[in-house]
Amino acid sequence: MKKISLLFILTLSVFAAKAQTTNRIQAKAEIKTVTVFLDKAQVGNRVNCSLNAGVTEVEIKNLPAGLFPKSIQVTGKGDYILLGVQHKINYLNPHKTGEETKALEDSIFSLTNQINVLSEMRQVFIEEEKMILANQSMKGNDANLKALELEDMADFYRERLTDIRKTQLTNSILMNKLQKELNKYNQQLNIVRKEINRPSSDVIIKLSSKVAQNVQLNLEYITGNARWYPLYDLRTKDQGKEVQLAYKAQVVQETGLNWDNVKLKLSTTNPSIDGTKPTLNKWDLAFYEPIYNKASKKKSGRYYAPEGIISAEEKNIMLSNGDSAFIDESESSADYTTVVETSLFAEFDIALPYTIESNATGQLVDVQNYNLPVSFRHGAVPKLSTSAYLLADITGWESLALLPGTAQLYYQNNFVGESYLDPLNFKDTLSLSLGADPKVLIEREQVKDFSSKKLIGSNKKEEYAYRIKIRNTKKENVSIRIEDQIPVSSNSQIEVELIDANGGKVETETGKITWDLTVAPNETKEILLKYSVKYPKGKTVQGL
Repeated sequence: MKKISLLFILTLSVFAAKAQTTNRIQAKAEIKTVTVFLDKAQVGNRVNCSLNAGVTEVEIKNLPAGLFPKSIQVTGKGDYILLGVQHKINYLNPHKTGEETKALEDSIFSLTNQINVLSEMRQVFIEEEKMILANQSMKGNDANLKALELEDMADFYRERLTDIRKTQLTNSILMNKLQKELNKYNQQLNIVRKEINRPSSDVIIKLSSKVAQNVQLNLEYITGNARWYPLYDLRTKDQGKEVQLAYKAQVVQETGLNWDNVKLKLSTTNPSIDGTKPTLNKWDLAFYEPIYNKASKKKSGRYYAPEGIISAEEKNIMLSNGDSAFIDESESSADYTTVVETSLFAEFDIALPYTIESNATGQLVDVQNYNLPVSFRHGAVPKLSTSAYLLADITGWESLALLPGTAQLYYQNNFVGESYLDPLNFKDTLSLSLGADPKVLIEREQVKDFSSKKLIGSNKKEEYAYRIKIRNTKKENVSIRIEDQIPVSSNSQIEVELIDANGGKVETETGKITWDLTVAPNETKEILLKYSVKYPKGKTVQGL
């Protein structure tokens, strides 16, 4: 019994000794690297801390509230043991006030003081005006005042009252202006405070060390409220052989923490999309036999599926959202950006550090610049517009890991419009419109001599003819594609006949006709399009 008691006491002593060596310290996580996905971001932090001999709990506060606990990873080098990692939401330690908040508060304080000064001055002028008017009434009862004295007194009252009223009006206008500015600053401060007062995350890292030592930990996690989307600039100087494509990214993060001078990486993957292949389950078929309520003689509206029969949807397995997925960091770099491509996604490793504040505006980041082969041509749809549009056919873009996004178009350093670049819907050639070319003139007119309406038995036949003119006033040849159409019948009683397409290529199903022409300088070419529509007389055809 004594041996058991002694062993029990020794065990308690060991636990007590261990408990005494456990201490908690606070450390700061310094953001060093950020990989931004199309949705979410992986944030890499450096944590420097001093460990005592025994067990140390390293507490890191003020991390994003949108941090995904399952994504936390802690690594490092040193003679210590990682015992565990704990995460919790802290509602008592919101994000600290930043420089933007302080600047807004200072501006509000200054504007408020100016308004208060003007308000006090207004009251002073009101009292002065009352005193002058009261003194004027008192002096007016003195019968001994001379005419000259009365004139001087009247001039004084008039001038002083005029000055007071003008000053009051000026101050009132200024007060209204300052009040509007104050309202704007207050609204902005409310938005910023709402962002700041959000809860934060705490991460507690438990370490065991035999000796006291300074260690450096790497803390990585995935957080929400971060994303990026592509933007493009397409520039062409002249109708040369290359086009400049500037690949840019708008990076937006509202995590509650600024990313100051961080090593940035952009990834075309999306961790929100499940990457696990779904599994097919057994698909059972059975006859449906409703079970009626026996307590009622009438058939009940309630029915039940036969026992043991479960729908295929109920058998599907719910898949995880992939929050714990990580991307290996690239070790290579180029002048500004290194593109790392895999069979599933691409990464853009930005060599220059960036600072991205936590707000809804975001930061524009230069990703890559490319020179791509391009050929130019013209296109026109005279039925809808008499303008000839300059088109750029770009090739060689397939290997650039482009994503759908808005493109700003520039021709000869002039902004010509905006387009939507969608590589998913292009094949070998990416075609973009650079705007109307005023030096290529288009006309489309109906030729009345070839247009007619006839009655043929019980049918009515209408013939239409259009002449299209293309004139090139440029100094070089112009390759142009003209598009027009004839109607397509959806009723067997309506017959459409193409009489003359002047060599155009006809798409039977759509009725679209195209002509590919080369027009020499100062040359004019003509196209004649003729077709007829026959239908029963007494009927009205919609669309003619």
